[in-house]
Amino acid sequence: MTKTVRNIFLVVFIFSTLFGCGLLMTSFAAPSAPAPAVGPSAQVAVPTPDSGQSIGENEKPSALSNNFALVSSLATSLASLIGFVTTTAITWRKEKRESSLVDMERKKLELEIEKSKLELEELKREKKK
Repeated sequence: MTKTVRNIFLVVFIFSTLFGCGLLMTSFAAPSAPAPAVGPSAQVAVPTPDSGQSIGENEKPSALSNNFALVSSLATSLASLIGFVTTTAITWRKEKRESSLVDMERKKLELEIEKSKLELEELKREKKK
């Protein structure tokens, strides 16, 4: 159960990191502002003094702030991925050490049982004589 959950988290981290990288690459490749409309249907919105809006209110967030949010999100995702991979690697090494230790203890117990059996057989032979 824990291995499947671990694998699911690994896949989620990898996909989110790749998705963030893809978004970052497309944001740098795409133009930051759409091309102005040309033709008779193009309308230009000019703020008037009585509308109560300043010139900067209608503008969308700049490409720099969008890229900053994307880069910080990607950095967070990468840090999470690195932390997850590191923790998983440490856990795998610990599990491997523990399993080898258990194997050694099992072999030791088997040898002790064999030794006890041999001693018991010797005692039985001596008792018969």
